[in-house]
Amino acid sequence: MSVTIPLSRRSSASRALAFVSAIVCAVLVCPAAASAQRVWSPDAAADFAARRSPDVVGAQVAIAAAEANRAFATVPRIGNPVLGLRLMVGLPDVPAATIGVLAGVPIDISDRPGAVHRETRWAIREAQHGLDVAVLEARYRAIDAWAQLSLAQERVVVAEELFNNARVFRDRVAARLREQASTALDVALAERDLAESEADLSDARRQRAEAEARFRLALGLRPTEAVRASPAASPLLPALDREQLAQRAMERRAEPRQLEAASRRARAVGERAAAQAVDPIFVAGEFEVQGYAQSSFGVSINTSLPLVRRAQGERAVAAAESAAYATRSSVARSVVAREAVGAYDVLRERLATLTALSERAIPSAQRVLVATETLFESGAADTFRVLTARRELAALRLRWVEARLEAWRAQIALERALGGP
Repeated sequence: MSVTIPLSRRSSASRALAFVSAIVCAVLVCPAAASAQRVWSPDAAADFAARRSPDVVGAQVAIAAAEANRAFATVPRIGNPVLGLRLMVGLPDVPAATIGVLAGVPIDISDRPGAVHRETRWAIREAQHGLDVAVLEARYRAIDAWAQLSLAQERVVVAEELFNNARVFRDRVAARLREQASTALDVALAERDLAESEADLSDARRQRAEAEARFRLALGLRPTEAVRASPAASPLLPALDREQLAQRAMERRAEPRQLEAASRRARAVGERAAAQAVDPIFVAGEFEVQGYAQSSFGVSINTSLPLVRRAQGERAVAAAESAAYATRSSVARSVVAREAVGAYDVLRERLATLTALSERAIPSAQRVLVATETLFESGAADTFRVLTARRELAALRLRWVEARLEAWRAQIALERALGGP
């Protein structure tokens, strides 16, 4: 048996079902979406900053402005037509008046279109290299902010662990006091150690908040947007020697190429100024009617000789600017090479510090702490020695986090100096 529902009832039932579904979505899905927090990787942060950075947007606008100059290179060589009229009244013989008509066009014989084309081409190339520089700077500012945030998060984790350990030890000392196995001085020392650990935790959280603010600023995020960085892996030393690093930096960095393009653009400006000193040739046809029905027709060609005004000033300035940019380009090549080698040396020493802390200093401090706590439990060591061993281990662990951050920043500086990974 089938039951037929009227159309009006079916529509009401559909609306009610949709309303209930919307409520369920709002209750179940929306809180999950609100609690979702994006975890930023270094590549994601770099790509985001490379698209949204004001410097990158400005460099893109500079390319568009340089490309707009292409219109000057498409101006035809034939200029606007010229029409001239000459009337000479005859005196005292009025019928001897002369009427002349001239019609002609100027023809550009200089290399002005070619010079404008070369200037525009090098201006566009200069702007494109400027965009490469802006993208590189934006990417590594974002990666540097990511590294600071990631290590700040790790610093908070370490500080929380040290705080919890200090609280557990304080409780142990307090329990031993109730059993008359320790003194009130031991409890006071443990309380002081707990307070210092709490202060370290508060300072770590403050540094994390500062790192979050820097990260939002570097990426142009909303001030209230929650951010979190992915865990930072250990930095690596590139398998290249110092000569190879210097050569790679000179080949890949865009700053020397940008300055070289600026030098060529300035040279093209001088060429354009020289071309503009050559006036066009004026080719005209003339018709003249004189008194007593006498007439004549002819062709004239006029031009000026570039003997006095040859754009000496503009050409001298352009030549000086071209030489200055060329010198700066040569200097920039050596500067980027020194930056790469210097960043490599810094990274190598930072990694040596990390190795010393992680493989020798921290394991030794952990063994000292275990041995000291064993003696403490047996009554052969006092609370002060245990707290001293704890604080030494805590200081080494926090220093290890700081050393990892410095190593990451050294790796970032090296990659930036090389023009990319």
